[in-house]
Amino acid sequence: MDYCLKESEVNSPIVKEAWKDLIDSYKELENPKKLEYRKSQILEGSRRQVYETTLRKMIYKNKSEKKGGRFMALTSERPGQYGVINAYDEWLFNMLKRHGYDFSIFSSKVAPKFDEKPFKNEKPLLYQGILFANHLPLLDVLESFLDHTMKPGESVLFFHKSRSLLMLLDAGLKDKPYKFQGIHYKKYDPNPFSLGCEREIFDYQLNFLMLHDEWLDEARVRSILNFGF
Repeated sequence: MDYCLKESEVNSPIVKEAWKDLIDSYKELENPKKLEYRKSQILEGSRRQVYETTLRKMIYKNKSEKKGGRFMALTSERPGQYGVINAYDEWLFNMLKRHGYDFSIFSSKVAPKFDEKPFKNEKPLLYQGILFANHLPLLDVLESFLDHTMKPGESVLFFHKSRSLLMLLDAGLKDKPYKFQGIHYKKYDPNPFSLGCEREIFDYQLNFLMLHDEWLDEARVRSILNFGF
């Protein structure tokens, strides 16, 4: 049985509002490259936490009991350079591995072929068990990958936070010779930067980043603002 774990890409209301206000204040961020640069600084400098360990336990139970399941991660992001991050694919793999999600030991040895439409120019990339969709439609990417790697009668479980995406995938893959099962996955850290903080703290971090080119962690900002934990 194969499992696909979708990287959480949720933006909380606090984060969305803060970014909007920041862009209104710093017009340079209307440039996509400059916005990407600042976001990459946050990704590289912020601290992450794992609040839901069920999937991690499932992965290692499968390994220890030698059930033969193959695990992978799927992200809509592109590999390669992302702002200050030289190789986002390597960065994401190492970040997940530090939290106990090492998909490389389960990934299929069969490399998918992304030569057909719509992958003529921009193509997905499978790196160490993580499938990077490169901002291409997730249904097209996942369908191409599964068609190439799955055998008739095999099953795949797909975890995702979006019911609409799961419904789209269920409809698009229902007639395949393999079995696809989408599972609504709700237990994630709702803040992509794992801040879990008040709006004032996030505002301070963003503005300090713009003025001093440095991302401050939450503990330091709480100390500066005299906020307790």
